Amino acid sequence: MRKWLLLAVAATFSANVGAQVRTSAAAFEVASVKVNASGDGSRRGIGMPPGGRLMLTDVPLRTVLRFAFDVQDVQIAGGPSWLNTEFFDIEAKAPSDQIGAGGQVPPAALKAMLRGLLADRFKLSTRRETRQLPIYALVVARNDRRLGPRLQPAAVDCDALDRNGESPAPAKPGAPPPCGGLLQFGHLMLRGWSMTRLATNLSTWAEQLVVDRTNLHGGYDLNLEWAPDEDQVAKCAGLSRDGTAVPVEGEKCAHHFRRDCG
Repeated sequence: MRKWLLLAVAATFSANVGAQVRTSAAAFEVASVKVNASGDGSRRGIGMPPGGRLMLTDVPLRTVLRFAFDVQDVQIAGGPSWLNTEFFDIEAKAPSDQIGAGGQVPPAALKAMLRGLLADRFKLSTRRETRQLPIYALVVARNDRRLGPRLQPAAVDCDALDRNGESPAPAKPGAPPPCGGLLQFGHLMLRGWSMTRLATNLSTWAEQLVVDRTNLHGGYDLNLEWAPDEDQVAKCAGLSRDGTAVPVEGEKCAHHFRRDCG
């Protein structure tokens, strides 16, 4: 039985929007949490700049939970009504002894520190549960396992670099970066992505859990142009989605999630 994380979130939370506060040991060296009431959205995103830093800008708490626990929306249960409607800026820096080559910290380590920050500042409490949930399975469409012309093995496995806290070599002049992605209306370009990472992002777009069952390993480059039709996207890549239901393990948040994160 394959298990999935189901995050059950607590119902109270409060926000201390003061200056940076030094955190406890085995956590971020320093972290700042502020409410973002700009309503702008143009700078919204998550970044991990060199120097062991983590920056979440103008994001709802639900996005923070998804990032920290590596889950999708369908794996989050419970929580306060404002989980999607109040936005935050979180800036944090890892201890210097956690920073590796190239000034990077492995994403898994940053996420573990972020989970600690959520528990410390937001009084987040979770528990794991398993439920039967429908999923999509990302599989290779052809019986001979040939891929479509827009999906090719990449020169770099960017996920492996991330796990080791390493950075890819700089791109040659005029060439696209070896790692990253671009999503515009009718155009998707991915560089060095694993199929697991692709499935995770498809979960967001499909609003249902997508599981990687392609048995394709390493990084891949994907360059698609399409009319807005998800099935056509998969067809161009030589992949397909199979609908099924599996037991999904998750983590349920207790009911003392506080808005005061101080």
